[in-house]
Amino acid sequence: MEKQYPTLQAVANGAYAIWKKHPNWDTYNFHKQLDPIEELAVLTDNMNSQVENGGWYQWFDNGYGKLAISYLQEHLPQVGETGMVVAQMLVEIERVMEAWEPEVLEWQEDIWFDEEIGENVDDSGYVMVDNEEGPDIDRFDSLYYAINSALLSEIECVLQKPRDEIIALLEAPTPNPVEPETPERPILRGPVDGNIFAVMGAAGRALQRAGKHDEASKMVERVSDCGSYPQALGIIQEYVEIRL
Repeated sequence: MEKQYPTLQAVANGAYAIWKKHPNWDTYNFHKQLDPIEELAVLTDNMNSQVENGGWYQWFDNGYGKLAISYLQEHLPQVGETGMVVAQMLVEIERVMEAWEPEVLEWQEDIWFDEEIGENVDDSGYVMVDNEEGPDIDRFDSLYYAINSALLSEIECVLQKPRDEIIALLEAPTPNPVEPETPERPILRGPVDGNIFAVMGAAGRALQRAGKHDEASKMVERVSDCGSYPQALGIIQEYVEIRL
């Protein structure tokens, strides 16, 4: 990764080197002292490393997702088109995580013999137990793997800018433009990589450019839930017109 994204890695490694000099810092205190440029590098580098190693669930399970998701939702759209797509993906992932219940009611049978009364006693009932089924966010892993190189390239380009330009970019409000007049379905012009995730990424960027942010998010969610290439392609074509 250092050879592909040297600036991103250098900034992140520099921040981690400072952390090593302060062994009393926990993760929260480390992130609290990062400057805006270090924060962008560290949070995206960590997110990418965690998701590449064990998927989105690992990112949350290790405590990093809760710490970084709001920042990334706000600032990834500022780095480029792929950043906008990943930010929308994070919105969907957060919705799934918020709806997931870590504990669920489960019926447990508890019938035992009471020697004092000489009868069986039924203490069966519902009890709260750990939910062994994790949140359904694994479906977003492959979507991210299809576009993470493009995301890191966008961040690398941003980090190569002069410091004052980076700060201004990150401090600017995330745009929420009035939806412009566009065709009912934005046009996606080819050639497009036949990989369904590449097609979805290109369609998502076309929707974002057209100001159709909610549609981009919904498309990602629906494609993630479908079970076949033809079905996924059909869903994408509901949102964009593909002209090869």
